[in-house]
Amino acid sequence: MHATQWSRQEFVELKVDGPGMVVEDLHLDRCSFVMCDLGADDSALRRVVRNVTVSRCVFNGCDVKGVYFDEVTVSNLKIRGWGRLFGCVLRHVTLSGQVPGTLSVFPPGGWWDAECRARLDEAIADAYQEVDWALDISGAEFLDVDLRHLPGHLVRRDPETQFLLRKETLDGLDLGHFGPHARGFLAALADSPFDSMVAVAPKRSAWYPNIFEDLEELRKLGLAE
Repeated sequence: MHATQWSRQEFVELKVDGPGMVVEDLHLDRCSFVMCDLGADDSALRRVVRNVTVSRCVFNGCDVKGVYFDEVTVSNLKIRGWGRLFGCVLRHVTLSGQVPGTLSVFPPGGWWDAECRARLDEAIADAYQEVDWALDISGAEFLDVDLRHLPGHLVRRDPETQFLLRKETLDGLDLGHFGPHARGFLAALADSPFDSMVAVAPKRSAWYPNIFEDLEELRKLGLAE
């Protein structure tokens, strides 16, 4: 599928059949996606979104599964409800502007069987070996964001409010000594297949001061960067 631009659409539907779907060379401006599901039960990362820009679009309750994002720029994204990426790979994805709603990067979901999840996990790990940087969020302000299934050292970030956690610091650490938000981030890191993770204190959240305080404590103890 090749297209150039969609603009000012109230509803956009992408439907491309086959496991090797590629969406590329596309610009989306002020489009709305409602309850969309992009991806399939495919463990080979053959679904690709490449060379795409997204500006001022709305994603309402959307899920993405097993997709490789390559050279994607997203600005002023509005998420209503949630925007969830399951078992995806990001390469040169830039996210900027205010991001209301909940954005999550999760491991493969339970709808994949155990064998398929294992193959996809291996494909994701192999893919990130070839990525110099995955995601740039240094210019983004979040309401709620969870980056647990993304190598933290491959994330370009604002070090003031976006903290790098490394799994090596968890050895012998008693999580009970920390605040609830810090405990949640450290527990997610412990379960991650990657050696690092970025934890964000979301500036647009009412809980920002509490989350920031917990993460800043970790930084003062040498447990976050």
